[in-house]
Amino acid sequence: MIFSCIPCTIVICILSDFAFVESKYKPRTADKDLSDLPHTFEGEHSSAFDHDAFLGRDEAKRFDDLTPEESKQKLGEIVDKIDLNSDGQITSEEMAAWISKVSKKMLLDDVDRAWKDLELSDGDKLSWEKHMDELFGEDGDLEDEDDDTKKTISERDKRRWATADVDGDGKLSKEEYLAFLHPEHEPKMRQVVIRETMEEVDKNNDSFVDLDEYIKDLWSPNSPSEEEPE
Repeated sequence: MIFSCIPCTIVICILSDFAFVESKYKPRTADKDLSDLPHTFEGEHSSAFDHDAFLGRDEAKRFDDLTPEESKQKLGEIVDKIDLNSDGQITSEEMAAWISKVSKKMLLDDVDRAWKDLELSDGDKLSWEKHMDELFGEDGDLEDEDDDTKKTISERDKRRWATADVDGDGKLSKEEYLAFLHPEHEPKMRQVVIRETMEEVDKNNDSFVDLDEYIKDLWSPNSPSEEEPE
């Protein structure tokens, strides 16, 4: 089976709807793409980004080792899974469902890796103190940040933590940690996402996002001479 009539614009629009957070240290919660690769390269759309988003990072890496014939066969098997009604065509709804499934698996894999890095087993819980030590303690990821940055991140994480901590015991289970790391995918975390986004975009702190703030959030120059795109 092969793809039938899937406009590139549909796929790109679907991919753009499934962004998620880059790491637990990034201020914004909606900036992470479905791939670690750039969405564009030298001004052109990156097919490698779409491969990661469509297949998942790990599966995309495995595809790199396949022959063209093996890749074609494997892709056919994946398309059969996407084609839920087995009519030989992939609709935008079927593609959206597949990308959602892939992104969910990537989120779970991300949490699994983080949990192992924290040296926790599935039944363990993460304490706030351990989380802070991982960030700001000796050899912590943000040990060298200035005090203002540490304060901002600590306050933001405290809000996330309190909302993700469903049972209110002050610690996060692995499932709760998923909501903490990726709040944009959890309905109960919606207000946290909104607040974090406003704090990042609303530079003049007037509780509104004006046109200039909106544009600057969408695009920032890589160099002083780079012109704003039309």
